[in-house]
Amino acid sequence: LLSFDEVDKDWLTRFDRHLAKTAPSANSRNIHLRNIRAAFNAGIDDDLTSAYPFRRFKIRPDPTPSRALTAEQVRAFLAAPVSDAQREFRDCWEISFLLAGANVCDLLSLRTRDVDGAHIGFKRQKTGQPVRLPLCQRLLELFAQYKGEDGYLLRFGTRYAGEEEYVRHLNRAVKGIAGLASVSSYYARYSFASIASELGWTDDVVGLCLGHAKKGVTSVYIRANRQPQVDACVRSVWEAVGRG
Repeated sequence: LLSFDEVDKDWLTRFDRHLAKTAPSANSRNIHLRNIRAAFNAGIDDDLTSAYPFRRFKIRPDPTPSRALTAEQVRAFLAAPVSDAQREFRDCWEISFLLAGANVCDLLSLRTRDVDGAHIGFKRQKTGQPVRLPLCQRLLELFAQYKGEDGYLLRFGTRYAGEEEYVRHLNRAVKGIAGLASVSSYYARYSFASIASELGWTDDVVGLCLGHAKKGVTSVYIRANRQPQVDACVRSVWEAVGRG
């Protein structure tokens, strides 16, 4: 066992190099380094030590690879030929993207009553925040093609044990379409946000489209007053990928 005084910057550097022999990912190694840092923080709180080597040794995570596709890549992805086995999952991905990156759990929960004229409104499962988004002809066509039963808007997932199993099949099916080896369900959301930002929409407006949590009672009124901006933002992304 080592004492707190024996673990200094040089020891941490050597330990990190040792871990790199079997864990080349910095993020994997950082789990162990953060545990050591937590032990030092606890030792300081309990008056067991005043040493703190992390003032000089910095834990530097690897940047997470981008999960966003460009507008050109989304167009290629949606236009690429697919097998019969891939088609439903690619269509599900497209619905998610056109609905401002709605998560699969949101799609599986949609009800026919959520469609109100030229809009669809629902609460995001993750944040509980209300979202109201415009509809385009392509979405209406997909809704009709994958019409659900018992009041559900879509029939996705009915053949599977649950959302997680459906997402696994979706992720497996969409990989490699249009030469994009790493596409997954999450890319729909990140891609929508990235394209909207590149088109000049502010983080605030993009957040309203995505259903980010807003604090305060006034958020309900803010969302209602800014619906025209949400509609315009979503439609601009549709046009950027050839679905407007």
